[in-house]
Amino acid sequence: MRLAAFYAAACFAALAGLSAVQLGWQPEFVAVWDSRSRLYLNGLFAIPAFLFALALSDAVPTSRLPERLRSFPGALIFLGPVFLMVGIVELSPLSDSAEIRHELTRSTAYGLATGLLVGLIYAIWPPKKDGDAPKEGLRHGLVIGMAVAAMVVLLLLLMQTRPRDDGKFEESVRFGTSEAQLVVGTYSAVLGGGRYGTLRIRQGEAQNLLIMEGAEWQTLVEVWRKAQAAQSTSWRVVGEAHDTAPSEHAKISLAAGRGVRFTIQSRNSPTVSYQLAPSDMAAFDAAMTSIEPSLNN
Repeated sequence: MRLAAFYAAACFAALAGLSAVQLGWQPEFVAVWDSRSRLYLNGLFAIPAFLFALALSDAVPTSRLPERLRSFPGALIFLGPVFLMVGIVELSPLSDSAEIRHELTRSTAYGLATGLLVGLIYAIWPPKKDGDAPKEGLRHGLVIGMAVAAMVVLLLLLMQTRPRDDGKFEESVRFGTSEAQLVVGTYSAVLGGGRYGTLRIRQGEAQNLLIMEGAEWQTLVEVWRKAQAAQSTSWRVVGEAHDTAPSEHAKISLAAGRGVRFTIQSRNSPTVSYQLAPSDMAAFDAAMTSIEPSLNN
């Protein structure tokens, strides 16, 4: 039980650290604060949280339970924190207390429900026992060693002085004036994380941005083509597309009229709109089409 208590405390501390990062904590030991540092700092807490949750599920004594029920505690104890991590990653520095409660409650509920399902599956079809499995002491030593090693490596990376790395935006085409702009381009993520399509709208001081994978971009292109073909003297919404960036979940809606009106909405950024003139539609279509083949799917 002491080992289980240690894993529970360590997992809780790691989840608390991950929450602090998502809510805007920027520790002083980080030499360069950029997108790469945020990834490293998330890993500093997420990797130990995952490993300690896995070890905790194995350390909790279940020998007194009926054999058919022994899989339930481990499944619940492991999947609860794992799904909780997913909810924590959805948070941002702009999240209020109501949003924090909603995300954490929802993700924990999903984790417990999935744990019950997994426990039921193992109760009906128990896995075969592996006679060559490592001894208990060795297993726990490996878990703790991997967690410590990951934390040491990430701490060293966070303390290293280097050039900033916030990914790279490349602009393909820009429409509008200094007061209102629509910009289409691409974003190359940090650490070789892939290439994404971007669509940014700025109205005065307010702006919002979509960062979309290939399949999401293809959906946007399809909605755009519908709007392009639905020109009329009155405005009507023809469809919308979404991105899947954690903590934002931005969506764009397109309305057709004399031109196309783009409106981007998201959880933590202002709602902004831009009306593309009919004379600019051919250039916009060319940019959308040229970007699509280079994106991650």
